[in-house]
Amino acid sequence: DASSEESASLLRYPNGDLRYLCRETSVQRAWPMVQISRYTLTNGDRVQKLKCLGEFFCPVHGCTVVSRPKVPKERSNKAIAESCRLDFCPCHPTVQLVHRPCGAKMTITKGSDEIGSYVEVEHFGDHSHGDSHPIRPVSASRSMFEQVVRKDPQLSPTQLVVGSSSKEPVRNIDPAYKNIGRVREHQREVRKALDNELEKEVQRDLADHQGGLDSNGNESKPSNDHGILDGKLGDIAAVENQSNNPFLILEERSHNNDGGIVMQTAPMIQRLQLADRASEVDAIEGFLDDNRFPNGIVVVSSTYCSVMKKFTPTLVAILYGRSSLHFCRFFKILINGMDYADFQDFARNYKGMICDMSEAERLGFELAITDLFDVAI
Repeated sequence: DASSEESASLLRYPNGDLRYLCRETSVQRAWPMVQISRYTLTNGDRVQKLKCLGEFFCPVHGCTVVSRPKVPKERSNKAIAESCRLDFCPCHPTVQLVHRPCGAKMTITKGSDEIGSYVEVEHFGDHSHGDSHPIRPVSASRSMFEQVVRKDPQLSPTQLVVGSSSKEPVRNIDPAYKNIGRVREHQREVRKALDNELEKEVQRDLADHQGGLDSNGNESKPSNDHGILDGKLGDIAAVENQSNNPFLILEERSHNNDGGIVMQTAPMIQRLQLADRASEVDAIEGFLDDNRFPNGIVVVSSTYCSVMKKFTPTLVAILYGRSSLHFCRFFKILINGMDYADFQDFARNYKGMICDMSEAERLGFELAITDLFDVAI
């Protein structure tokens, strides 16, 4: 039984006359093999017969350049490698690579028993060449790669391959990830899975707050589990008497271009009201996925905390647009949390920076003041 982690080299590079069984049914071999026949046994087990294609090498003495053969169209015992991924040696540009044939063969049988699925491998002969560069990672390596991408989905394939002082390069996880094309392909798959999970989570949240179908298929009422009151469509839901638990302030049509999500906790409001320094408002570019929210932007209000000796967030918003109306909604919530008695109180004691604003931010700020205090600006 070659299912243990100690058998990783055997599973990837079987050599000599041997026979083994593995419970990991995904493809793990790294040898450049071509299928020469396949059939199904009477018990349902599927059998594949393969032969090794060898390798292409540079004939210059001392040169170590080798290249993996391309799989030929011929799928019989007469199949031979006619070309590889490199025509000429990169170290000796005028020298064409030469094929080194290999007589090793394999028979793979996939079946199942009372324990579960298995793969039985019979290997015949010795390979006449060194270990081939793997083009597919083993399943354990794919799981590790997925964890890396999930932690930081915004990293580029090049950053994943090269790594950094704080991040191990993925090529150390598996030799197959030295190929940036393979890294790009698998990263795309993980990102797609993350997008699908996010979409399902968003739909569940919307169903909780806007109503949906219950387990019996009947229309359900919106949930108030987070302390959000049912308000008039288009209005920001009112939130009162909050504890230290975080809550979301949702807006109608939050997934259209004129919507957004604003996040704030009771301690954030308290810190905002007790601050002795001006709050800063920053619009953060490039934080959202441009493919999902091409006009979206993250806006954060932060206030200096003298106890922690650093700026801490007091309001975080994901706006699905950058118009003055989007910023108006943001500033209305921010200013409302500062708890000013009237416009005179606001004008004398406003603790916020009003410089370095974009035109949309400035107009949104003025609209918010007009709506909150019923004054003309």
